[in-house]
Amino acid sequence: MIYQFLAGLMRSIARGYLLGKLHIEGAEHVPVEGPVLLAGNHIATIDPPLTGAYVPRKDVFYMAKKEYFRRPMQRLLFQQYHAFPVSRGTGDRRALATAVALLRKGNALLMYPEGTRSSSASIRDPRAGVGYILQHAPETLVVPVAIIGSERVMRKHELFPKRQSVTIRFGHPIPAPLVGDDGKSRTPHEIALIVMHHVAELLPESYQGIYHESSLEDLLARAQQHHHGAPAEEKHHDA
Repeated sequence: MIYQFLAGLMRSIARGYLLGKLHIEGAEHVPVEGPVLLAGNHIATIDPPLTGAYVPRKDVFYMAKKEYFRRPMQRLLFQQYHAFPVSRGTGDRRALATAVALLRKGNALLMYPEGTRSSSASIRDPRAGVGYILQHAPETLVVPVAIIGSERVMRKHELFPKRQSVTIRFGHPIPAPLVGDDGKSRTPHEIALIVMHHVAELLPESYQGIYHESSLEDLLARAQQHHHGAPAEEKHHDA
């Protein structure tokens, strides 16, 4: 009940402040039940609560950096909005296990495979965490989500938001891309690259980043070379 109230409050604030400049496309593509991982590009602080508020489900959960959970009142707010902490860039096993458990219970999880906001608003090389999660919750459907324009609403270090056009675009669900055409299991990083490729397809070229610069085939080939050539200690699963 509290989550529904907070999500509704977020929608009201967004509609009221952006005054017709917020555009939601394809929300009907999100399955209404069963495990779903919503994977998106991350370009502004407001992306997770804003995007999640427009997912037509009551059981949406989020990863959020652990720094947001240090103050008691802020921690309580994040917890009521179904967020749980993650230590970014560390292969946080507790956060990964929480994500897997939530999906195995049939919930929806919104996460950002790049691991943090993109300062350039273009997609960067994703971390392997999303691939690890999908490997351990293989029945999960993936819904790519693109957000466009939110980086102009409130830039880093700015205190007050601006009225700018924002589009949230939900793609069609796809099965977790766990196995290649050759029948071999993909690595977590390869899975992450494929997931973000589907996100990139929903974005303008200026936001596509590595997917505008290189083909998916080239990115996967480089990932395979790195995986086979990397020392064992480098083959971790960053969240």
